[in-house]
Amino acid sequence: MADHTLLDPSWFAYDTPGLWNNYTHNGLLYLYTSDGEQKSRWIQMIRDKKPDQVEAGCSECRQGILLRVLGKSGDAVYDYFEDIVREV
Repeated sequence: MADHTLLDPSWFAYDTPGLWNNYTHNGLLYLYTSDGEQKSRWIQMIRDKKPDQVEAGCSECRQGILLRVLGKSGDAVYDYFEDIVREV
């Protein structure tokens, strides 16, 4: 799996923190399942558990769910992932 981030100095100020709209931390979590109904339940659970301190988006993949999270602290991202993993 590759994680691609476009680095174009004409678009962003890379010499300051907050490359992602002033968020300083990002995380990626992949939850494996091929069960379509389980994916739907997990996506709803991910939405329900999202704290206000982070921004998150998930993509339904062929064999699971990919969740990308932006936060202003590593602990906020980690705690969100930990809450999700406890449920699956």
